[in-house]
Amino acid sequence: MKKRIKKIGFADVLIHTFLMLASLLMIGTFLILVICSLKPNQDILKFPNGLTSPNWTFSNYTSVFEKLDLGRATINTFFITVVKTSLVLYSSAIAAYVLEKTRFRGRKALFFAVLCTMMVPGTTLVVPNYNMMTWFGWLNNYAALIVPSIFKAYGIFLVKQYLEGIPDYFVDAARVDGASETLIFHRLMLPMMHGALFPLGIMTVIETWNDFMWPYIILSDRAKFTLPIALQTLSNQYWNDFSWMLAGVVISSIPIFLVYIFGQDKIIEGLAYSGTTG
Repeated sequence: MKKRIKKIGFADVLIHTFLMLASLLMIGTFLILVICSLKPNQDILKFPNGLTSPNWTFSNYTSVFEKLDLGRATINTFFITVVKTSLVLYSSAIAAYVLEKTRFRGRKALFFAVLCTMMVPGTTLVVPNYNMMTWFGWLNNYAALIVPSIFKAYGIFLVKQYLEGIPDYFVDAARVDGASETLIFHRLMLPMMHGALFPLGIMTVIETWNDFMWPYIILSDRAKFTLPIALQTLSNQYWNDFSWMLAGVVISSIPIFLVYIFGQDKIIEGLAYSGTTG
């Protein structure tokens, strides 16, 4: 029996060629970043496009740790990321459960309102959020970095779409047995949501770890700086050390790189599932 050979069309070749070129561009950019982080600053300024240097050095990495107290900044960023991600996952899960598995008047209108908030640019909320944080007395406080972004419309949408694929008879059977909504959510439904919560968690981790603008506005105490703000302090109008900046960027990229490498399948799976249900 002859095996059927799948024909590859011109469109497939074009798409794969584009994806390969885009991948090479991204990988090449990161490799250049790593290479330049091993050069002295004078070599970067003298030969910005060169990939070789007569003075390779790892001192940029040790210097940036000493100059910026990068260890403290890493701990600060890790703390904010863990707390914020945990709260986003829990709030998205419970909101999606209420919108999908309970019945009440105005449920569809409420979900539509949640979707509408996704169309509001985040930059338009900076001033209102800043005024609110000032009123709460949360300036230079980690609460201002976490609380305003606990409820994510995209997270609620993603988990709700995932819940549409879970039959209602699980919840109905638990209700018939006399289980409370709290028990049903925590013991029955929450473990079933891992397929949506895992990719949402990874995307929230990446977003929080790389967040610059809002922490830069809120934080003023150097001891509370996150990694992106700490790296920004290396650049000012009087002094720029690109070798230290590049070394710092490489260090801050490693955790996100590892998270994406080990979690990319779950991200794609969650996004694909949310797009095919409903």
